[in-house]
Amino acid sequence: MMIAVPEVEWDSFETQSAPELSHTLLNMAANVNPARLRKHPRKPKKKTRKGYVSGAEARRHVATARVPRGQEST
Repeated sequence: MMIAVPEVEWDSFETQSAPELSHTLLNMAANVNPARLRKHPRKPKKKTRKGYVSGAEARRHVATARVPRGQEST
């Protein structure tokens, strides 16, 4: 942080006690707009088309108790 902010600016924070520093930081955070600090705004998700399945196939029901072992994915 010493590169981005000069050392003189940190002096006021070094002399504060822990409760004073937390109060100062909370006051600063209350005035920050997170959208302005974001580097890359998220793009909307691409819309994907759902694959086609016939109605008969979608409504087909198979009782799992009757499926022989090893053939569950038919």
